[in-house]
Amino acid sequence: MTTYKKTSYILLALLASPVLSAENLKTITSAGIQYEFVDNTQYLNKSINVSGVYAGQKVINRSLGIEGEVTRNIIIKTSAMKNLSFHEKNMEKIHIVNGYWMLKFPSDTDLMKKLEWINEQDDIIKAEIEIMNNMNQPR
Repeated sequence: MTTYKKTSYILLALLASPVLSAENLKTITSAGIQYEFVDNTQYLNKSINVSGVYAGQKVINRSLGIEGEVTRNIIIKTSAMKNLSFHEKNMEKIHIVNGYWMLKFPSDTDLMKKLEWINEQDDIIKAEIEIMNNMNQPR
C-alpha cells in the first residue's frame, strides 16, 4: 500500500473518530494539501481541559514549503443547491455556487467538532476545514 493511501486511510479514521483533539490530531487536509500542525499548545481550551482545532492554528506542509493558518470556515459540497437543511445559531452560511457553501463560525469554535456534526447532516457530499496558505502570496 502506498504512503499516500495509508495517509488517506489514517486521515479518514481521524475525521470519523468521535473523540478527537488537536493534541492527538497531527495532520489536516484542505484543498488536497496535507498539513501538519505546528504548535497547538496556545489553542488548547485550558478552562475546560479540552483541546480542538481552532481558527488561527498554524500548519505547514514541509515537503512543499507551504505554511498556512486554520480559518474559521468550513467549505462544504452538498446536493442542496439553494438551501441547506441544517442551521446552527452561531453559523453564518454563504452560498458560493451550486452545491458549494462556506460556513463561518466564531473564532473560539472547535472546528473539528463542527466538521463531525456537518458530516452527519443530510445531503453532505464533502466537507473540510479551510486553510489559508502562502501559495499565492509573495515571499
